[in-house]
Amino acid sequence: MCIRDRGKVLSADDVAERGFARYKDIDGDGIPYRTLPGNPHPRAAYFARGTGHNDAAVYSERPEDWEANMLRLARKFDTARDLVPGPMVGAAPEAEIGLIAYGTTEPAIREARDRLTAAGIPTSFLRLRALPINGEVEAFIERHERTYVVELNRDGQLHTILSAELPALATRLVPLAHLDGMPLTARWVVDALMAQEQLRPRRIPAGGSPQARKEGATELDLPGDGSLSPGNGMPRGDSGLTDMGHDGHNREVISGQ
Repeated sequence: MCIRDRGKVLSADDVAERGFARYKDIDGDGIPYRTLPGNPHPRAAYFARGTGHNDAAVYSERPEDWEANMLRLARKFDTARDLVPGPMVGAAPEAEIGLIAYGTTEPAIREARDRLTAAGIPTSFLRLRALPINGEVEAFIERHERTYVVELNRDGQLHTILSAELPALATRLVPLAHLDGMPLTARWVVDALMAQEQLRPRRIPAGGSPQARKEGATELDLPGDGSLSPGNGMPRGDSGLTDMGHDGHNREVISGQ
């Protein structure tokens, strides 16, 4: 016999013993107790409204009641992070690139990963199964230099959610959203990812190349530490600063003037 867990449900005896307030957060996890239709206790019924209410489900326009309810819902969301199904992760230890997706995009991403691996680009993959996200998603993004969020929609909705949830890691997230009315294809994933990889700024080693010293470097050639210190291969003027043009590019320094 299958016994279903219906959560925090109060019987008539429970209501008689402890009382009942539909939205009161007794356990501190944001999830209140409830009653089911048919409970014979006279205090078991409540009116479910979509407007403002207090923790006893009584209509209220008091700011403190509204704020308390919003804070309770925030606690409920945090509790849910470890209750909803966790993500499925396929990790490649040597991968710098991570992929995050969900739903029916998975088959296309599996094939795309095979194609990318054959091209010498290993990737890890996290398939998100539920929101809100938990610590596994954050750890996955932290392990990779950049993570592409692949979605079959117009606006990159998951990318927006992840950026809002993890603002400190938002710069590592790259949206790959596509919507043409057809199922996602591995070809599109590979082409879109490779196009983004081609746009990545190239870095030159400390000391720079002779070509960069001769002709000047662009802003894409800045060292990873963002410094303008001697030895980074950038031409310098008499002031000791890099000779940067107004168009954002370095001009060749002409000495003796």
